[in-house]
Amino acid sequence: MIGRSALIAAAVIAATAVVLSACGPAPDVSGAPALTDPKEILSKSILSLKDVTTVEVSGNLTGTLEFSGLNDIDLSDGTVSAALDIPAGKAKVLLEIPGLIGVDAIVAGGSAYYRLSGALALMFGGSGDKYTETATPESSDGPVTDPAGMARQLDDLLAQLDGLPAPTRAANERCGDADCYHVRLELSAEDLAEIDPGADAVGDASLSLDLWSRTNDLRPARLDLSSASAAIGATGMTLEFEYDRPVDIEAPPADEVAE
Repeated sequence: MIGRSALIAAAVIAATAVVLSACGPAPDVSGAPALTDPKEILSKSILSLKDVTTVEVSGNLTGTLEFSGLNDIDLSDGTVSAALDIPAGKAKVLLEIPGLIGVDAIVAGGSAYYRLSGALALMFGGSGDKYTETATPESSDGPVTDPAGMARQLDDLLAQLDGLPAPTRAANERCGDADCYHVRLELSAEDLAEIDPGADAVGDASLSLDLWSRTNDLRPARLDLSSASAAIGATGMTLEFEYDRPVDIEAPPADEVAE
């Protein structure tokens, strides 16, 4: 169920922008005792994102969406990428499912810009070759670039972890050139309803989350999300993260924005 998976993935990505003014290198915890409690690893991994200055995300989709009476939708060629410049309050996201939909979104200069392409774009008022400009999205806690609002969202996320099933720990693994903790969280349809009672969701859907966090600073290195439902099939998303590298995010030129 990509909709639910994408929301949770977005929450993890958004947590990297919790404190816009928090600049500096990641804390080095390599000299600290190794962690063994999976819930502590998960919580500290989320908290480690407070020190992020920039983050880059790349990933791919897997699985097939199945709808009664309609052709199945193969997600295996789908890709997603994102970048955040936290001190500047800038972000960009690209989502591509060939033949189905493409999303190109930018947040910069106090505005948000997006353009849609593909067959499904028509259902959302496809914007063609030019970007549509809109106000920066806001949550109930204030603008998404507001540090205080995002801090509250982080607190809410940590509070939700207390009400979910306990995560489990798998063996440590290599993530590129780093050693990583591996934590798994399994969520049933009932658990998902507890997280968001008002969300539209397939009743039998379940979600599995695997997080690999670097042992030296506890920052997430990889996130795997997979969802299964008898009604719409099995889908998944894999995301990999890089931090504190220069990113180039600018508002599109005026001649590329629809009037």
